[in-house]
Amino acid sequence: MELEDHLGDVLMKARVHAGLGLEAVAAVAGWTPAELAEFERTGRNTRPPDFAALGRLLGLAPAKLEALARGWRPAPVDLARWRELRPITTHAGDFAVNCYLVWDEVTREAALFDTGLDAAPVLDLLAREQLQLRHLFLTHGHADHVAAQEAVRARHPKARLHTGARTAPVDQRLRPNEFIQWMNSFGRRR
Repeated sequence: MELEDHLGDVLMKARVHAGLGLEAVAAVAGWTPAELAEFERTGRNTRPPDFAALGRLLGLAPAKLEALARGWRPAPVDLARWRELRPITTHAGDFAVNCYLVWDEVTREAALFDTGLDAAPVLDLLAREQLQLRHLFLTHGHADHVAAQEAVRARHPKARLHTGARTAPVDQRLRPNEFIQWMNSFGRRR
């Protein structure tokens, strides 16, 4: 599965999350608002932005932004050991967002990582595989990762929510590395 976000997506999401307009971010980047809007849409521009200033303004790591601009991609992951892991890509127009469903083949208990933009593909897969959603992990609170949360939770109200949000009830907050520890322990149960 290809990385879903190009650098323009990353900047747009960070800008919107920070509540900043095109003008403010464009000025810091050294671009016009029109150039920033085009970059957010396509991920392409003829001249690089000021990565250090953008990172400071948006709370992002400048070196990582620059690496992404130079073509960095995560190392491929072999999903073969996870027979019961499905990446699900949801869409809103040209915008794509990934979420992931993993389950135990014996108990049929499942965990969903983010919800994507549309609950239908997730709910269809849960029904088709006859799964009981027990855990919902939200990696972060950006709208594209939680957009379908309400619909998923309406159909699976007993699923335990795990989130890093400081405003979440204490029993639903992820502890450091809990997400990775859970995935590793789930894989060892095979």
